[in-house]
Amino acid sequence: MITKSYRANQNGWMTTEISSKWFFENRFVPEATARCNSVGLDRDCKILLILDNCPAHANVELVKSNVCTVRLRPSCTSPIQPPDNGILRSLKCKYCAIFMMRLLSASNSGRPVQEFLKTFNLRSMVLRMLGNLSRPRL
Repeated sequence: MITKSYRANQNGWMTTEISSKWFFENRFVPEATARCNSVGLDRDCKILLILDNCPAHANVELVKSNVCTVRLRPSCTSPIQPPDNGILRSLKCKYCAIFMMRLLSASNSGRPVQEFLKTFNLRSMVLRMLGNLSRPRL
């Protein structure tokens, strides 16, 4: 399984540059190849990458012969793709801020960091993040 990695430009959108770096340099090809090797597959085994219809995705099928890409039709991506990166980025920032505030609060009260991490509850963090979101204005 490829590890999760979120990148976006300042507007929260994917660009061809970000897509190409993710594919070639940072994530997909190196991690997919390592995963294939770890389960005993040949180094040049076939790898499938499923992409949505975003025009920013690099035309990768021409460069790596062992990687096959399949692009989903425009009509089927919205029900199955994750939320827009702008939403994910906002949630990650909110999560990080709340986590750090709780960690610092625990540390300032003399609680060991290891004890805090053992009792850290992802469910309560998600509920707290959702409770802190502001309502949209019309």
